[in-house]
Amino acid sequence: MRIFIALFFILTFGSSSIFAQEEGFEFVNPPITIVVLGSSTAAGAGTWPIDNAWVNRYRCYVQAFNPENQVINLAKGGYNSYHLLPSGTKPPRGRKFPDTLRNISKAMEYNADGIIINLPSNDVSGGFSVKEQLDNFRMYSKVCDSNDVELWVTTTQPRNFPRTRDRMLQTIVRDSLFELYPNNCIDFWTDFADEKHNVVKSYDSGDGCHLNNEGHRILTDRVIRSFPFKAKLLESSFQKDITIEYKEELSPHMMNIGFNGSVESDSAYMEDERYVKIVQYGRVLNASKVVDDKYEIETVIDLNYDIKVEFESQNGLTKVAHLDFRHLVGDKPSDEVFYPLDDLSMIEIPLDSLNYKFPNSSITVASFDIDTAKYSVRLDMEYVQLQKQRLIDAAIFPPKEGKKLTNYWENGKKQSVLKFKNGQLHRKAKWYNEDGSKKRVATFKNGAYSGKHYIFNLKGDKQSKRIFKDDQQVGETKVFN
Repeated sequence: MRIFIALFFILTFGSSSIFAQEEGFEFVNPPITIVVLGSSTAAGAGTWPIDNAWVNRYRCYVQAFNPENQVINLAKGGYNSYHLLPSGTKPPRGRKFPDTLRNISKAMEYNADGIIINLPSNDVSGGFSVKEQLDNFRMYSKVCDSNDVELWVTTTQPRNFPRTRDRMLQTIVRDSLFELYPNNCIDFWTDFADEKHNVVKSYDSGDGCHLNNEGHRILTDRVIRSFPFKAKLLESSFQKDITIEYKEELSPHMMNIGFNGSVESDSAYMEDERYVKIVQYGRVLNASKVVDDKYEIETVIDLNYDIKVEFESQNGLTKVAHLDFRHLVGDKPSDEVFYPLDDLSMIEIPLDSLNYKFPNSSITVASFDIDTAKYSVRLDMEYVQLQKQRLIDAAIFPPKEGKKLTNYWENGKKQSVLKFKNGQLHRKAKWYNEDGSKKRVATFKNGAYSGKHYIFNLKGDKQSKRIFKDDQQVGETKVFN
């Protein structure tokens, strides 16, 4: 897989004019991040163009408080409440496993300040009982409470189900959500349902399920009038006077920077959801879905801190590039800081060997950075040598179906027998030589080395033994005679 990052510098600013609505003022508090989880309505189905979708309209509202505020939309059409459960949750028979790129756990990875869940009707369509739906919502609440993240939910929405029973179930779930979240539930039902609980025709996009542009305009208004995350939004908008005598206390090294590029892959997993994220000081500043192998992101960064450009896919490797612009700032007076940036224009960097991480994991198996002073790529070879086998293991894709993958040599003998869980190597994995003798046996836990790790010589006898816990070796390597 080859990924290209092009950095195009859009505008440069002094500290007094990045976000400030008035000259001489600056925002006091950091921006906030709100993550939306759900299905097709949140994804924008029924609207055209997509800017009319309620999440996109709401994003404009949120960024009116502070342009750096983010609303990250992880919703996907067809999803139900099981898709959103925490990673590692084992659903009942016949129910979907959580999507680790779009669930409540993924929302937490964005350091979310708040979460909105919008699940209009797919649970009833799937035949799920009211109890199991509410149990799933209670699980979301538990995760948010344990992470001190504010959770808001929307009610169900009317849908032209053929059976009266299903339409009535929608109203029962609606009322149950109001009871479960008396202060944090947004009404997505009123005015959209007729007397038979079907979608009112004036708001129907044409499929008896999704709302049209006008419907989404009203949904946006409902969200705004409910004022979720009121305190956090207001705090993000606070500004203070930064007249000349105070400027030295603030960072003047801010810049609006754009990233665009392409992702080339001949992998069988090209249809998987793929994202590029811009991360600084532990916060996701912005994220972009890769569409037709292209992505484009724009965000504001602080040149005093390094940033990360992360590429991730559900079954592929997470890849991270580190960029450090601090050499551009140096000890120069603030009025000279931005002159060097005029020379950057656009740079395109092929990222063939990024910081490899196992999917859904933070385990780094190769260190890589971009020297923005020389526009060059550097791979930490010392680290790579230590983690050489990790790179090989990281390049293994899970099977398209099932949890076990067996590879064979051309002579028909087994080459490897591997087991996976959530796209990562899990439990005992075995590798063999062409003559059938053992080559290596390693134990994994969610992608990390965990347990005994044996290397065999060409005769198939044990050569060395190492023991790992949470990807770290415990004790010394034992060498066999």
